[in-house]
Amino acid sequence: MCNQIHGSTPCLNTQCSHNLFWDGLKLNVDKIRMTEKAFRIRNCCRFIKEPWTSEEIAEVWGLPKRRIEHSEESGKRKIHQSCSLRSRHLSPRPECETLRASR
Repeated sequence: MCNQIHGSTPCLNTQCSHNLFWDGLKLNVDKIRMTEKAFRIRNCCRFIKEPWTSEEIAEVWGLPKRRIEHSEESGKRKIHQSCSLRSRHLSPRPECETLRASR
């Protein structure tokens, strides 16, 4: 659980799923970097107020930008498939309506 809500230092608890460098992400520790934006949110994703670009995510996690974009595309496909299946049987979820509006 996140205990950095009121602190001013970066959170080092990588067991917390809110941590930018959460162990569950299986990141290469040698490649991750502490950028200004990561420092501003103190490694806690609960402090993110604006969306991060794929470049910013790639820089912090030490991954190629294309890998981040591929993950984003894969996620959109999964949501689209889920919304298509759901619309045939049930009322659409809010994320389905958002996906339709963005087209």
